[in-house]
Amino acid sequence: MESLKDGESISYKLEPGMYKLELTASSDGASVEWVGPNCPGTRETKTLSTVCEFTSTGQLVVKNPTTFGLGAPTTATVKLTKLGR
Repeated sequence: MESLKDGESISYKLEPGMYKLELTASSDGASVEWVGPNCPGTRETKTLSTVCEFTSTGQLVVKNPTTFGLGAPTTATVKLTKLGR
């Protein structure tokens, strides 16, 4: 569980493999960006369940997008499970 102020992000370095992401967020939600693989990111969302495959080392970035620094903080719960490889 991570608390992110408006505009803050947290990233996780991931080795090659298949990953399942389950995310829940408070307030306005959080967005997700996969760095490396060809997996779609998201806009702000309160819940997300998705799978992404990394063929090389990459990152998962969870953000609390900013709105001129006026947005609310969010608490994001990130469950990341490596499915194989």
